[in-house]
Amino acid sequence: MRGGSGWHGESQRHRLSGMGISTKPIIFQSCGKGNRGIEDVIREVTEEFTEKGSCTVWDINNGQCEDWAMAVIDRMGGHNEYLTEFDSMNFFNINDYSYSGDTKYGAIPSDLIKSKYDPPNHVWIYYDGKHYDAEELSGVKNYFDLPIFKKETERQRKQLGLIN
Repeated sequence: MRGGSGWHGESQRHRLSGMGISTKPIIFQSCGKGNRGIEDVIREVTEEFTEKGSCTVWDINNGQCEDWAMAVIDRMGGHNEYLTEFDSMNFFNINDYSYSGDTKYGAIPSDLIKSKYDPPNHVWIYYDGKHYDAEELSGVKNYFDLPIFKKETERQRKQLGLIN
């Protein structure tokens, strides 16, 4: 199950290394469930990006999210049946703003299904039933509960006149 736009291999690893961010995998006792917590790895990678990259978690989620997600996945030992990345386009057709209707990983709020909802262009981690990004270190069951989606959803609801 490969979700997002894809890891760009050595060139992306080189760029992250140039920022002082390690892409060396952590050695786990086993793959999949029961590993050292992904939340620990996410915190480490987020701290490296904010300290060495001189950015905020907002900056990570608004321009560096793919690099961040790939660094986490690399650090976790790579994609597996429990771990992948997604991007917004996994669920939305950018040409006509239509929603794929896939609810396995969460669902668009019902009041936005018929609207011209324009999702944020975002890449995040999906691990063992939860979605994570640089602002959501504990994970959520529905990707629409990630802060970047919550903020954008509220902004668009106001713009569409769905809320005051």
